[in-house]
Amino acid sequence: MHVPATQSLAIAIGAGSLVSLLCSRLRIPPILFLLMTGIALGRSGLHIVGTYQLGDALGAFVTVAVGILVFEGGLHLNRRELQGSMRAVIGLLSIGALVTWTLATGTAHWIAGLGWPVAALLGAALIVTGPTVVQPLLRRFHLAPNLHTTLWAEAILIDPIAILAAVVALDVAVAGADGGVDAGWGRAAWVAFKPLFTGLAIGAAVGLSMREVLARSTRRDRLDARQLSLFAMAAAMLSVGLGESAAPQGGLVAVTICGILMANTRVLGVEDMHQFKEQVSAVLVGGLFVLLGSRVELWTFREFTWLDGACVAIIILVVRPATVMLSTLGSELTMPERLFAAFLAPRGVVAASTLSLAVARFTTMQEDPPGPDDTAQMAENLSRLIRDARHAEMIMLVLIFTTMTVAATIGARVDGALGVGAKATLGPK
Repeated sequence: MHVPATQSLAIAIGAGSLVSLLCSRLRIPPILFLLMTGIALGRSGLHIVGTYQLGDALGAFVTVAVGILVFEGGLHLNRRELQGSMRAVIGLLSIGALVTWTLATGTAHWIAGLGWPVAALLGAALIVTGPTVVQPLLRRFHLAPNLHTTLWAEAILIDPIAILAAVVALDVAVAGADGGVDAGWGRAAWVAFKPLFTGLAIGAAVGLSMREVLARSTRRDRLDARQLSLFAMAAAMLSVGLGESAAPQGGLVAVTICGILMANTRVLGVEDMHQFKEQVSAVLVGGLFVLLGSRVELWTFREFTWLDGACVAIIILVVRPATVMLSTLGSELTMPERLFAAFLAPRGVVAASTLSLAVARFTTMQEDPPGPDDTAQMAENLSRLIRDARHAEMIMLVLIFTTMTVAATIGARVDGALGVGAKATLGPK
């Protein structure tokens, strides 16, 4: 049953906004409830929200929503706050990303039985923790400053890294389906580095330019909250749009750099820019989670095996702890703080959307009319990719529900047990 795109988008945004409002009033993280709302309205429920007719618009919606939230989070990452956690943050973004990708890929292949292309895609998606989930949790836990800043910075800065890794994995998987694996690996480096370098350049250019404009605008009068919100939206969306015009996925790199540059300005009132998140990003992210939840078909979970459960358990209990312990060796974090960081790794919108978009892309390829060079082997490769991608999407959804539930329900207890709390959070708020 195909649902009109306008209907799906309008209901998803409306329902997402309402659920986010209720959760805000109750002071609870909204992500689980947004996903459950999407399930109730989508394929497994009322069939009034769907993503099939959205096509490429779903990917655009993901990029815009995540870009806004990444920008808002980046506004808090100034040099003073990062100085006490720099080694830990760099370790998580470099060694940590590589360890997660490697271990998660191996686990997905050898335990869950996924083929290497989709296993690598799942591993890349799991690099991210994500600001959509981590930020609300950190505002509740009141952690020690170094730990708070480390987890906050990881959630913001890991998004572009994970997405670039996923782009490489997806490009190689598509090339493999067409019989060009060697060519796919040959251009993988270019696929990754083009959005990275162009995003860095564009983000720096937009950030510095907008910072100068803001400085000139506030020399006489302080901008009010509405004006700052509009200015922040302009900076965020110009970064995303110009970054995407240079290279696919370059927008998230650009908006991250722009946010950090804006955070490190001394312009009066720039610290108030985060207010625009409540006005726009909550609406977009709420709608996005409802859309993603609408894709879930509950009856497919009958195929979830004990090996899939073992894969989920290993990723939570082995991969994340190994990632944190290896990447924070010699860092500023104490052992209890490292243990808490190993515990807190809820996945969110980027992880969910990566697999959903992969399924959509593989399905579109399968529905295209066969060309003169298509072979039975290519068709079989594509069918295997679709099966594996749907299998990986199911594993990812279980991971999201599990990690978010655990973090939201017992995170405060782990905080107290490890003694990593603080009377007042001195990191970004």
